[in-house]
Amino acid sequence: MMVLEDDKIMQVRVVGSVSNYHENTLVYRIVKFLLENNGYLEVYARIVIEAKRKDRRDKVINDIIKGCIEEKIIDSNKLQEFLSLIDECFNSHDPSDTQGKVVEYLISSIGPLILENNNLEIKNNAKIEVDGVLLGEKNLDVVYTNNSETAVDFIGEFVECKVDLDSYLFKKPSRKKVDDLKDEAQKKLRFLNYVNDYLKHTNSKIIFVSLRKSKRKALEVMSSLNYDTWANVMTYEDIIDVVETK
Repeated sequence: MMVLEDDKIMQVRVVGSVSNYHENTLVYRIVKFLLENNGYLEVYARIVIEAKRKDRRDKVINDIIKGCIEEKIIDSNKLQEFLSLIDECFNSHDPSDTQGKVVEYLISSIGPLILENNNLEIKNNAKIEVDGVLLGEKNLDVVYTNNSETAVDFIGEFVECKVDLDSYLFKKPSRKKVDDLKDEAQKKLRFLNYVNDYLKHTNSKIIFVSLRKSKRKALEVMSSLNYDTWANVMTYEDIIDVVETK
């Protein structure tokens, strides 16, 4: 990695592609449905988190849907279309990969999440260049940026998208403490801390997005590592709030 030199940054540049999905793809159809049908984003999030075990999946899904209908969270007229998408997702070649791409494409479709500037470019699988040198080798899932090469004018919202943030962070079984962090998660957190150090004088935000309802364990770990000054954590409820304000 590069060495910090008196926090002086001349140029910042985000390099990445844009993930566009054809309208016939499953990822596109799921995201389109979730954005067009109120309440189903909550149902989808709860299903992918709570219905992981195949032997209990049908019961868990039925219980979630029954409760959401009773609480009038969803319109039952769209239920069969939703169930068809869920069935297609769980029976896809790699359900975990599909679910991960859904989260990334969803965030790419509704952001920025925190920054108020809506005229930002979207970059997926992005890397950061500082003064023409790559800032580490790790990718960032979704970046919203004005891509100003002048640090003083640079705006960046860096989003790491996870279906289940706790599963990404912690080994199993675990107490969900710092000592239980997976090696890959530790490397990613150190990288993001490094990014924050470099860009702390720019208008930048770093966010973890997860379909989990609770962010408590993740925030406890960030606080233990002194990363809570920069690490924002958002749940599916926070995502719903963003969607409703768009």
